Amino acid sequence: MTEKNEMQNNEELKSKFIQERAIGKSFKEISTELNLPVETLVVWAKTLKYDIGNQKAIEMDELSNKFRITKRRRIELIGSILTKMQDELDTRDYKDVPTDKLFDYLLKYSAELNREYTPPVFTEIVSGMGPSIWETEITWTG
Repeated sequence: MTEKNEMQNNEELKSKFIQERAIGKSFKEISTELNLPVETLVVWAKTLKYDIGNQKAIEMDELSNKFRITKRRRIELIGSILTKMQDELDTRDYKDVPTDKLFDYLLKYSAELNREYTPPVFTEIVSGMGPSIWETEITWTG
């Protein structure tokens, strides 16, 4: 195997390692699958921790979108239920006993909707006088 092929094979193994760690496989499972010593994988885990973390984030994003459990979707769902309850309450004259229960639900869903709210966070990179003299990240909520 040439040095170029060996380097390419090593990069492919690392890429596969990142994928497998990101989905939660153990070092032992990956060791068996890639035919590499666990010790090598532990070293890779240290040097590739940001790549693994980024891949985990991608995996979780895909999973949440697959099952539509994004924060936006939860807010839409709670808001839709809240609107239906409010519409139903508007048709009632509050003499029925079930109205208390419906009103109770209205309060609970309103509180849940408030818990889901997160103010937007904006980010800007500000640079110093020349190219790459210094950079800082500024965040604010609005």
